[in-house]
Amino acid sequence: MLPKIFEHWLLYLQYAMVITILNIADIKPQAEEFPVGVFTNLGPDDYVNHHYPSQNHSQIEAMGVNGVIQFITQDNRLDLQRYTNLIGFNTHYETDQIAKYASGYYSRWEAEENTVPLSANYPGIKHEFGELGGIGNDCWKSGAIVPSHIGEYLITGPDYYQNREHRFWPYSGGDITYNVKFRLKIDGNTTENINVCKLQVVYYAPNGNYSVLKEQTFKANELSNNYVDKVLDYTIPETIGSYAFPANHASPEGDGFPERDDTYNGRQGVRFNVIWLGNRELYVDYIEVYDDRIGKDLRPEFRGEVAYNCSTYAANYPQTQWPNLKYWYGLDEPQTIDNFDPYRIVDSILNVNGFPRLITTYYPEWHGYRDNEIDLKRFVEQVQPARVMYYYYPFYYEEDDSQMLEFQRVVMQQPWEHSFGIGDWYFVAQAFGTDPPLEKYNYWIKPSIWQLKASVNLALAHGAKGIFFWNYYSQTLGVDTLLDAIVDTNYNPTTLYYGIRDSISSRLNGILGTTLLKLNYLGQYAKRTPSTSPYDPIITWDFLTIQDNDSYYNWHAGLLNDKTYSDNEYFLLVNLNTEASKTAELLITNNSGYNNLRVRSVEDQSLDITVCIHKMLKLLCQIKPYKLVMESYIKLHRW
Repeated sequence: MLPKIFEHWLLYLQYAMVITILNIADIKPQAEEFPVGVFTNLGPDDYVNHHYPSQNHSQIEAMGVNGVIQFITQDNRLDLQRYTNLIGFNTHYETDQIAKYASGYYSRWEAEENTVPLSANYPGIKHEFGELGGIGNDCWKSGAIVPSHIGEYLITGPDYYQNREHRFWPYSGGDITYNVKFRLKIDGNTTENINVCKLQVVYYAPNGNYSVLKEQTFKANELSNNYVDKVLDYTIPETIGSYAFPANHASPEGDGFPERDDTYNGRQGVRFNVIWLGNRELYVDYIEVYDDRIGKDLRPEFRGEVAYNCSTYAANYPQTQWPNLKYWYGLDEPQTIDNFDPYRIVDSILNVNGFPRLITTYYPEWHGYRDNEIDLKRFVEQVQPARVMYYYYPFYYEEDDSQMLEFQRVVMQQPWEHSFGIGDWYFVAQAFGTDPPLEKYNYWIKPSIWQLKASVNLALAHGAKGIFFWNYYSQTLGVDTLLDAIVDTNYNPTTLYYGIRDSISSRLNGILGTTLLKLNYLGQYAKRTPSTSPYDPIITWDFLTIQDNDSYYNWHAGLLNDKTYSDNEYFLLVNLNTEASKTAELLITNNSGYNNLRVRSVEDQSLDITVCIHKMLKLLCQIKPYKLVMESYIKLHRW
C-alpha cells in the first residue's frame, strides 16, 4: 500500500515505456531520420522483363520506409531517389566486382600469432610442441632435434567450418576448390632424401567423424633454407562417415534451429596439420587458404587488381548522381571465417577511395554460437565493419513466442556480456513466413503485427538504430510453397503492410525515432517473467523495479542514456506477450542524488510528474501487444 502522498501518481496508460533521467534542461531531439527500410529482392531481370508494376516504389514509399535494399542501375536511379537510405544489392553478375570479391574465401593464419591452447575447441592455431623462431620471433619452429617429438603436431588447427559450395550468385551451387599454402623452410642439408614433415588437410564433422581430405609428405630435398610454398588443394565432401552436411555449406547450423541432433562439443571443421617427422629443424611462417575462383585474387600480391576493379565499379555510381547510396551490399549472411577477410579487404578499398562502404546481413545463429565461439564477436573484431546489421527470425510453426523471443534477447545481449562493441547497429526483422512449412529447419510462420512489433521493439530496447524488413514481395518456392511476405503475389498489401505503416514506420519517422537515435544502450536491463517461467528474471536495475502483477506477463526493459549527456537515462519497456494486453506495475525510485526527478513521456506529454528525492513513484501501465514500446516513451527529468 503506497502512502497517500503517492496516490495521485497511480496512472493508467495504454502504452509502453522508456525512461530517462536528466540533470540538465530538456534537450530537443535531433532532426535526424531513423532508418526504416525493406528488402525488395528486385534484380536486373525484374527491370528488363518488367515483372513488377511500375508504381511499386510509390507503394513501398507509402508504407513509411525511407530505405530499400535492392539492385541499382542507371535505369532505376530516378525511381530510387525517393529513398534517403539506399543500399546497393548488386550481386547478380560476375562483373559485379564489389559483391564478387566480397564473396570470396580467404584466410591467413600466422603460425606464431593466431594461437590458442591445444585443447581449445574454438578457432585458432594450436601447437603440440615447438617454440618461437626467426628474426623478431616471426615464425614457429620445431627447435632442436628431439626424437620424442617425432610424429607430433608442430601446427594443428584452426578448426572452423567452411562452405562446401559457392554462394556468390553467378557461381552458386558449384563446389569450392580450396588451395591451402604452407610456407615452410628448414635448416641444414637440403639434398638428402629423408622425411621432414607431413602436411594434412583434415575435416571434422560436428558429430566427431573426420576425413583426411589431402596429405603429402615432404623430404629435405623438396624443401629449402629459404621459405618455400607448398600447396595442397581439396574439396569438402557431402558426407563424412554418417554425417551429411547441408547443401551449400559444411556447417551443422546456418540452416539450423534449434533441434540439432549433434552433441559433440570437440574441435570441428577444417584442420591444417604440420606433422614433424624429424631429421631437420622445421620453420613455419603462415598457412594461407583461398578458393580458386575469387579468393586467389585476394592474396596480398594480387590485391592491386582487386582495388582497381572495385574502385572502377564504384566510380560508375558517383555521389553526385547517387547521394542517397549509403552502402554496397556484400555476401549475404557470411557463414565462415573465410568470408571475413574478403569483406574487410573490399570494405577497406571502398573506404580509402571515398566510396560508400560495405554492409551485409549477418546471422549470429539461433544461440549466437558458431565454431564453439560467439561468431559475431570474431566478425566484428576482425572486419571492423562500418555498420553491423544482423537478423533474427524468431517466429516458427509450433514454437512458443516467449521462448523464441527469449532466444532473440539472449543473442542481442551478447555484445555487452562478451565485451565487443557493435555501435549503432541495424536490425533485420522477420516479415515473412512459409506456407506450408518447408523442410526440417525452414518452417517460419508469418508473424502477426503484434509479434513483429515485439521482435522490433526488443531490438530497439537493445539500441538498434535502424530497422529493415525482409521481405517485401511474396513469391512461390518450388511447386506449392508460398513465401508469404508484406505484399501478396499480386502486389496487394497484406495486413502486415498496414501494420508496419500505421504503427512502426509512423512512430519511427516521428519523435520516437529521432529520440532513439541520440541514445546509447547501456547493456543493462530489467525483465520480469512469471514464476513458472524457466527464464531467470532481473526484476530491479538501478531506479527501476518491475513488480509482480497480473497473471501471465513477460516484460523487458532496456536501459539507455543520452550520447551527449550521459546522465540522462532512459528505459524502453517492451511487452513480450504477443497475445494480450497486460498491465505492468513499475516502481521508480529517486536515487539520483538530485532533489527531484521528472517522469515524462516523450510522445504523450500528458504524463509529466515530479518525484522527490528518496521517494518512489508507482505506475500502473497497460501495454497492449500491438502497442508495445513505441506507443509511449517515459522520460525522467532530474535537476
